[in-house]
Amino acid sequence: MSHENLAIVRAIHEVMARGESPASLGLLHPDIEYVNPPGAVEPGTRRGIAAYEDAMRSMHESFDDVRIEVREIIDAGEKVVVLATFIARGRSSGAQRQHEDGYVWTVRDGKAVSFQWFNDPAKALEAVGLRQ
Repeated sequence: MSHENLAIVRAIHEVMARGESPASLGLLHPDIEYVNPPGAVEPGTRRGIAAYEDAMRSMHESFDDVRIEVREIIDAGEKVVVLATFIARGRSSGAQRQHEDGYVWTVRDGKAVSFQWFNDPAKALEAVGLRQ
């Protein structure tokens, strides 16, 4: 099952890299939970595909040339950790942003049921009981 979960998360990130929604491929559960860290521009939890897509749209409205370069995908059973570099340019400021992030995806029955963003890869690993 975890091999399948890795493939699902990999597919989600490939779809997003093309600028498409993973919902279009049926990779997201209808009640997906999207969790931003406390320090995010829009912190907190959102639920549902529409809320997930709103959060992604908000990110693309704030930044130009958004890229999430996946460095590593780690099997943690039902959860999958993605270590990535977020690269973008502020839409209004023009400031370049490059930051190491960690994401924890929870996959059940072939669909992502939860996405949690961490602005520190070590915290993403800790969330699933792993260390860097």
